[in-house]
Amino acid sequence: EIAGMFDGGMRVQMVGNEVGAASAMKMLLSGVSKGVCALFVELALLAQRQEMLPELNDAMARIYPGIWALVERMVPTYVQHAGRRATEMGELEQTFHAAGLAPQVIAGVCGLHEILAGVSWDTAPEARGWTAAGLVRELASKQLLTAEALATEETDTGV
Repeated sequence: EIAGMFDGGMRVQMVGNEVGAASAMKMLLSGVSKGVCALFVELALLAQRQEMLPELNDAMARIYPGIWALVERMVPTYVQHAGRRATEMGELEQTFHAAGLAPQVIAGVCGLHEILAGVSWDTAPEARGWTAAGLVRELASKQLLTAEALATEETDTGV
């Protein structure tokens, strides 16, 4: 009944009769989009290190246009939203554990989001017109994911 009230105004999909099913679906889809972005950031940092970032971006846009559109829409917003997204991925990881599953990929996605949330920015993030490539170059300049930076972080946090 409620879905009919939004006919034509927004996309509505019934996901079950159980209370919380829509929230669970939103969490699952959120894991997909954040997982794709985390994978891109990690691979793009490697591409930047190997001086292949423009080629990776061109290939992504050509071979995987839908994924590239997601990356270009979401990755630049990590400057402002990494903290919230890290929290959401932590909640998804906890949901896995509560269901009796041991997440492998989601645990890594959560960890990368936590690292991104800890990045400090020299200027107000919203002041820049970020692109995915621009953000990756900035993260690379901050030595994100280098062995030295991760060792320093572990020492600083006592891990």
